[in-house]
Order: sequence, then C-alpha cells, then structure tokens
Amino acid sequence: MIKSLIVYTLLSMLIFFSISFFTLFNDIHSPLGDIDLSQEFTIGFPFTYYYEFRLDNHSIPNAGWNLKNLLLDCCSTWLTVVFMAFLFKKYFKK
Repeated sequence: MIKSLIVYTLLSMLIFFSISFFTLFNDIHSPLGDIDLSQEFTIGFPFTYYYEFRLDNHSIPNAGWNLKNLLLDCCSTWLTVVFMAFLFKKYFKK
C-alpha cells in the first residue's frame, strides 16, 4: 500500500511538472517572431499559481505566487492520478 502511494505520488509529480511546463508554452513567442517585453507569463492549470508581468514598460519583471492555487493544482493532480490508477486496477487488471 505504501509503495503504491509513493509510486502514485512520483507519477503525479511528473504529470504536474509536465502540465506546468506546457502551460508556459502559451506565453512564449516563437524565436522567429518579435519579442514583446510587456508579455505576461503565467504558469498553472487549471489554476494559475505563478505570474510574471512588467509595469510601465520597465525591463525588470515583477512576479508573484498564489500558494493556494499551487496547492489546489498539486492536490487535484494527485487525486486524479490516484483515481485513474484505482479505475485501471478495478476494470483492466485481470
């Protein structure tokens, strides 16, 4: 039982990091295009937990974390992985 929870936790961490990385793709411009310095970057799905923005066209970025949304994203990912593993074991395991 403990071994399964550790495996599910590691799997949910990999999925969480992958989803977070892919949410950043929405905000990154192509290297072939122009770079907009006023671009806002956000990370997180379904809840945005990190954001970076620029004020008054300054070159120094401002950033902030929303720890509540980070915790919600982590928990929802873990619960989804555990639920899917439970369904897989129940319906597809012989």
